[in-house]
Amino acid sequence: MTSLTALALITGAALLISGHALRTLQPYGLVRFVVFESIAVVVALNVPVWFVDPLAPLQLLSWTLLSLSVLLAATGAHTLRSLGNPQQRLIEETLSVVDSGIYGLIRHPMYTSLMLLCWGAALKSPGVWQILLSLVCTAAAVATARLEELHNLGRFGEGYREYMGRTRRFVPYLI
Repeated sequence: MTSLTALALITGAALLISGHALRTLQPYGLVRFVVFESIAVVVALNVPVWFVDPLAPLQLLSWTLLSLSVLLAATGAHTLRSLGNPQQRLIEETLSVVDSGIYGLIRHPMYTSLMLLCWGAALKSPGVWQILLSLVCTAAAVATARLEELHNLGRFGEGYREYMGRTRRFVPYLI
């Protein structure tokens, strides 16, 4: 896969995933798009070296972060679809607060997944741009989570506030 192909594929996926939030002018939509685009550029920068020396210590750390990212994304999406009564096909527009499964431990497994994806991709060849873009990705993911929490407080009220008190944002028992 070429760098341009990777950039185009991830940007297309970002537009599909963020399309609803962007069209309905949800405040978190644009910021979340920055998360996706940061990932897209980091992946595009590192595509040429993705499989070079795959068993080196830095590469093993990268593969670990990428694997955790996939696991969190799959678990989070499955939980939202099965427990959140999503409206239409949009897993982000649930009819109820999902507070069990992975969501019983952290409020934003999907954003944690995206941060892990970005840092895992950056570690394939950690240059200045990869690190800076990963910091942008992380900051945008944190901002998106906070904006989404405000949105959810408006939708779900006290139930969501109680849920926020019981869980951490990104890392169980820590952050």
